[in-house]
Amino acid sequence: MGNLKNPATGNSILDNNELEKYLSGLQHYPLQLDIALPIFDWYVFYRDNTYRGIVKEIPENGMSSTVGSWQKNRFTFQKDTVINGISFVQKDQLRLEKNTVDELLKATAAILKKLSSTNKHFTVSFYHLDPLLLNKHPIHELEAIYRRFR
Repeated sequence: MGNLKNPATGNSILDNNELEKYLSGLQHYPLQLDIALPIFDWYVFYRDNTYRGIVKEIPENGMSSTVGSWQKNRFTFQKDTVINGISFVQKDQLRLEKNTVDELLKATAAILKKLSSTNKHFTVSFYHLDPLLLNKHPIHELEAIYRRFR
């Protein structure tokens, strides 16, 4: 949703301010729509403020204060290190992108506010759904979001 490659982007997966731009003409959209909400997370890797790729499945405890430091959702390496077979050098950065249940509920409210009254029959999907993400987003959280659409 945001510019993945821009180091200044806060969260390219879901940004509710950006979402509003996408929704501006939704009430006039003539076709039936389904809704998909992102529940996955990842790290965006930068070296010298240049996008290097997406990194998944790094344990947060692997990025300890012995190798770097956190500032908001960004981890900066203070020394060269290898995590899960990936080499990072001093000053490399990882931007953690994930969505809280509150951000997902806010997105849900924005979508429902703009959705056409003629679009009453739609499917709600969460992507991507796997056992690891179900541990991060308990069923009761996903049900709370889903219930808003019914």
